[in-house]
Amino acid sequence: MKNILFAIAFLFLSLSVKAQTLQVKDLSSSIGNWEGTLTYIDYSSGKPYTMLANIKIELTADNKGFVFGYEYPREPQANSKDTTYIIGNYFGKDKIVEFKKDTNGGFKMITEINGNDGNDNKRAVLRHTYLLKSNTFSIIKEVKFEGTNKWIKRNEYYQNKLGSKVFKPIEVYHSDNLIVVQVAENSFVHSSYLQTNDFGNVPCNGMIVRDNNESIVFDTPTNDKSADELIKFVMEKLYCKINAIVPTHFHVDCLGGLAAFHKLKISSFGNFSTIELAKANNTIAPQTGFNDSLKLNLGNAYVDVKYFGQGHTKDNVVGYFPKDSILFGGCLIKELQASKGYLGDANVEEWSNTVEKVKQQYPNVKIVIPGHGEIGGKELLDYTIQLFKSN
Repeated sequence: MKNILFAIAFLFLSLSVKAQTLQVKDLSSSIGNWEGTLTYIDYSSGKPYTMLANIKIELTADNKGFVFGYEYPREPQANSKDTTYIIGNYFGKDKIVEFKKDTNGGFKMITEINGNDGNDNKRAVLRHTYLLKSNTFSIIKEVKFEGTNKWIKRNEYYQNKLGSKVFKPIEVYHSDNLIVVQVAENSFVHSSYLQTNDFGNVPCNGMIVRDNNESIVFDTPTNDKSADELIKFVMEKLYCKINAIVPTHFHVDCLGGLAAFHKLKISSFGNFSTIELAKANNTIAPQTGFNDSLKLNLGNAYVDVKYFGQGHTKDNVVGYFPKDSILFGGCLIKELQASKGYLGDANVEEWSNTVEKVKQQYPNVKIVIPGHGEIGGKELLDYTIQLFKSN
């Protein structure tokens, strides 16, 4: 972790036109507060892991260097401070091997140093690439081990200047059965797969939201094996208790992994119609029912679950997390350019009217997650409305 943290300091060479003549004044616009994420490859498992990471940059008391404060909100034991000075074309011990500045003030900078890396502490060249664009920057660490010509990506910081925050979706878990992508500070999309006769092997989305080490999951993965993976990820990687699982309708892509949650005594909630239809189809059903709406707390936040009318099915509900202004529309909402999909249990006459009500209820929504396909914004609501206006 220490080596990773030290790498950030090199970012602030970026504002100079010529690396060999860098001065403190050339880097002064980098002073301030940054926040974002660090994604790194776990050396043991080879899998990526993402954590929140914030950086505060200040001048030293003598105005001849920089103090970098690194804060990890969920792993405060890793917090640290470093003081670094510019010496020629070096920042600390790392040499700047490339520096380019664009007309808008952005830059690309590459530094290299000989060192060691990996669990076995092998000799290697460590390379850091810094990309600054407007109020965001990324820092990528790559390693080339002695005796090889291959660069291996080890980690990436993605940061935003406070006051102009833009979140970059990033994959935080990937296996053959399950993918998890972080799409906002406290919200994630989980995707698993369902083999169908008409549409092939279909990716199916769900949502995870969290606050203060508590979480709520919308829609299970499609089977118990994938659900087990998801539960383990939430508990061991996000460090969150799962307060509830909410299937948004009775199809298997929403509750196919429900038994895995029940096995761990995780509470499940569903529209009364969802429970009725699941039982009628000899499918596992949510334990606790509700009529038109439900409010569930997590940490200091909450989610709204609401029924607005028929569409993909007669029981379909949506989930909204105000903290991140994110809506899980489930199969009621279509990705852009999608077809109408499976209509065996649909009410196509009411579908558009139902989504119109969703749109009116959540005017401040920023992110919309469909049941299948790519996430988007309000345009997904508009697209779905138009798609079903003419049957």
